[in-house]
Amino acid sequence: MNQDGPVITKEFKDNRNIITYLDENEFKKRERAIKKYLMGAYKYWIFEVIPKLQKENKIDGKYELELPVDKLFKKVYGEVKVLFTVKNDVVILENIEPTEMLLDMHKRDLPSYKGVPYRNEKDKFKIELMKE
Repeated sequence: MNQDGPVITKEFKDNRNIITYLDENEFKKRERAIKKYLMGAYKYWIFEVIPKLQKENKIDGKYELELPVDKLFKKVYGEVKVLFTVKNDVVILENIEPTEMLLDMHKRDLPSYKGVPYRNEKDKFKIELMKE
């Protein structure tokens, strides 16, 4: 049992490696939000990063990985980063940031302004300001 709750482990069919989650439900919600609104970042995560994380002989430590997103989205909400730890060749997926925005993107369909989803008028104003 972890401080943040139980760690859920997924084994891949060929037993190449194990990937675990600190909180699988919350992580998957954020991942689905990325899939829905930031498809380029999602494809990079699934097709380039996950296969690398499944390989053996990774160096232990804490890591932050920035996912590629639109420059305007990055200016308004910040970088989209996946936080994970590698320990004994096991990957522990911890979080995807910006957490609050991704959860809002998952909870409901957000309108888009100039290609960037927004929650309220404040976000829309930020988009307008950063666009100039």
